[in-house]
This record gives sequence, structure tokens and C-alpha cells, in this order.
Amino acid sequence: MSEETITNKIRRFTETDWYGWGGCERFKDGSEPFVYEHNLNNGETGVIILADATGVAIYVGEDEDLCWVVNKPLNPIRAEGYMLALTRIIKNYSYAPELVYDLDHKVHEEFKEFDPN
Repeated sequence: MSEETITNKIRRFTETDWYGWGGCERFKDGSEPFVYEHNLNNGETGVIILADATGVAIYVGEDEDLCWVVNKPLNPIRAEGYMLALTRIIKNYSYAPELVYDLDHKVHEEFKEFDPN
């Protein structure tokens, strides 16, 4: 999967997203949060990544169980960078428990590419 294909799946919130994810916050510049939706290879489990002014959250499964959070104020550029790093990791998984287990180990390495702190 090319970087272009991944980027096309990352999108800004729409009015409908606010109904389901009303706890998210717009960025300081007033722009909408980002959302990324992905079905794992088995097609049975979904992954949703949200990035807003307060950080990033990943939800996995039909019940959208929260499994990973970055509580760090973000601007839109940094938020999109987090989204790109996470999509590179998630696209390789087909089994949700394996994904959840590996997130803490792999995500921080990916983030070093654009956020050395």
C-alpha cells in the first residue's frame, strides 16, 4: 500500500462524525479533527484512529474499545503525522489482539521519524 493510498483514508471530521465522537476538540486554528477508519484484513474488526487538539486515540473492535491514547496537545500538522505513523503500523495487522499488544512497542519508534521528543 503506498503512502498516497494511506493518506487518502485519513480525513477531516464531518458533521456526522461529531454525533459519534462529540468529545473531540477542534484544533486551535479552528480546523476539524482527523479520523481514520480501517478494517483489519479479516474484515471482522475495525480500527478507528482519532486525532484532535488533545491527542490521539485508537479504538479497536465492534464495541470500539479504547486501546491506546497519546494525551499530548497537538496542532493539525503533528496530528496528521501521528495518523500517518499509526496507519503504517495498522495496515499490517489482521488480528486485533496482536495489534493491541504491539502498539506500545512499535508506535514510539515510528513517531521518532517526525517527533524526536
